[in-house]
Amino acid sequence: MSLQWVSVHLLAIAALCVLFPCAAGATASTLDFGSSTVVSTLSNGGAGELRWSGIAAVNGDSVDLVATVTGGNYQAADLAKNGLSGEYGQINLLTNHAARFRFALVDSLTQAAISLTGFQFVVFDLDEGNNGKNRETVQMFTAGSFTTTNNTEITIDASDPSGPIFESSTPGI
Repeated sequence: MSLQWVSVHLLAIAALCVLFPCAAGATASTLDFGSSTVVSTLSNGGAGELRWSGIAAVNGDSVDLVATVTGGNYQAADLAKNGLSGEYGQINLLTNHAARFRFALVDSLTQAAISLTGFQFVVFDLDEGNNGKNRETVQMFTAGSFTTTNNTEITIDASDPSGPIFESSTPGI
């Protein structure tokens, strides 16, 4: 199973956090970033991967979450900040750069793709600088639905046939 997301204009150093309970058949699991082991070969230019090893167990088997760059111009402000921020997964991106990422769940031993019947994918910390500068956006490239909190500051552009675009509207700290 893979999930295509793209950061269309992720223009500030941002945390892309991924937390989703997932179900494979009748077995439910939660991705636990805090208990995972981060292995990163991701480099500026987009080569390599960012892997959260042992992030979950599905049907008793250890599962990794693997992020790879599939497009754009990936440049980190600080490659060392990729991986974890507390209990959250994090991908660091330099101001004024955009990159497309593919997220895949794979069996830790065999590297075979894990097929899920459903999941939730949550993105935190979409904000921007003062006066709308360095605005962060994320676009979803997969079938499915989405929800936002009632008091969200995120604007949603559903006009792109490739998928909805979620954009910051408020300066962050």
